[in-house]
Amino acid sequence: MTFSDVIISDGNPFTVEKDRKTAVYNGPAQLLQGMVTTIETNMYSWFGHSEAISASCAIRALLLLSIDKNLIGDEGMRESLATELSKGVKDLLEAFFDSSTNLIAPYPGLSGNILWSIWVSRNLSILIDALERSEVLKNEFADTVVKSQYLIQRIHSELKKRNISEKEIGFYDPEKGGQDVIPVEIDGKVVYRAVTDDAVVQWFVDKVWPTLDISDHISSKDLNARFIVAYDTYRFLRAFERSGVYYYLLLNARALFLQDNPHFFEVFRTIARGMILTQDPGMIQGPALLGGVYSAPNTMVKFLELLITMVEKKAIASQPVLLVEKANGEKSTLTLADDQPLLLETKEGPTTLTAPRYVTYRVDFLKNLNLFDYMAEKPFFQVSFDQIVYRMGEEGVFTIELDPDKDPSEYYVLVAIPSVLSLRQTGDLLSDYKGQLLYGQKVSGGERIQFVAVPFRGSRKMILPVEAAYRGTSEGYVLIRHIDNPDLIQTVKIPKITVK
Repeated sequence: MTFSDVIISDGNPFTVEKDRKTAVYNGPAQLLQGMVTTIETNMYSWFGHSEAISASCAIRALLLLSIDKNLIGDEGMRESLATELSKGVKDLLEAFFDSSTNLIAPYPGLSGNILWSIWVSRNLSILIDALERSEVLKNEFADTVVKSQYLIQRIHSELKKRNISEKEIGFYDPEKGGQDVIPVEIDGKVVYRAVTDDAVVQWFVDKVWPTLDISDHISSKDLNARFIVAYDTYRFLRAFERSGVYYYLLLNARALFLQDNPHFFEVFRTIARGMILTQDPGMIQGPALLGGVYSAPNTMVKFLELLITMVEKKAIASQPVLLVEKANGEKSTLTLADDQPLLLETKEGPTTLTAPRYVTYRVDFLKNLNLFDYMAEKPFFQVSFDQIVYRMGEEGVFTIELDPDKDPSEYYVLVAIPSVLSLRQTGDLLSDYKGQLLYGQKVSGGERIQFVAVPFRGSRKMILPVEAAYRGTSEGYVLIRHIDNPDLIQTVKIPKITVK
């Protein structure tokens, strides 16, 4: 079994123990492989109303900018991103804009709506800002930018005429390129300020930072608990309630970075490690008839936006240099590539690595595990089936749930399913199921899985679909282990399952 840890370099020497394999990345974005496909797949599931279309256009623009800045690979989807972006803005102008009201309609044929127009205006502002940060994209999408600017101007003029505040309703500042605004308490009053304003940065440092108390090894569980306290104390509003702690930290991280605040690295390290471990886009999945859902915070996209800013300000170096000092005193310097990690092994003894800030290390080591060596009487997780007696071909669900004091971003489950059942990988492309097949039987139409490793990826409860595959009675086992600590492993026996 491979145990792994992720470390964000602070610029100081970092010692890797003997018999470890280390992958060194020029930045954390390289560990987010497959994210473009995941995000694009999510957006194809969205309902076709104006808010969803505009939100998807904004996200595609940011993905294209991330690709242009060499933060992520395009995964063969650049053409699709570009086509859907242009088509989306064209549809907003031709099918959703109501010229009689100068507002955007939720659906074609309906009257323009103030709230929906604000959502669309905000998303188009994000789109324009992203495309204009690259000369290549600015030229490629010149017509799309013009159409977006036209819609924003018409909407903005109409709202101004009606004395409606986009800032308070939409949580963005139209006069600052669509920047997010958050409510902060100043002199006992709640006011709305862009996240890069001095008042917001100072408020975060003075009031929120001490509450979060971020340390080197704080878990997302503890961080979220402290965030809830801050939420209750300082009246964060609905956008932050939906999006969670990482999104809020991302909003403030950009402000801290732009002001060169000393707290930035600690915040960034917490965010980056959380995003890598959960591999979750932080996006709404599936259709939603009502508006306001898809413009909710998209955490992974906001993380990429922060990384883009850091690249533009040259905080993340292109092809940084790594200093390697082996146990025998031998030293060497190696240049990191932008598109793949540098792989090192420490067979001869501990090795010290020194790299610029934000270079990311993934340290792996192997350990042989015997399921039966870790049997626990009082496990830190619960397992259950919806039933223990099945008929051939009958489907059911298998639930595994971590105790509340365990951080679900840091645990992996190994399932040895009872042999009379098959653990099925759901056909739903939007599923959070991302497991590694360890043993299974080929059958018509896919796999019958008996042994699989699956990460919790930030969700405390895991629900896996099963199917009754063979007649008889059998038991199974569930082993849960920490991603990097081999001392945190437990096994429980699955009750006997009967298939008739």
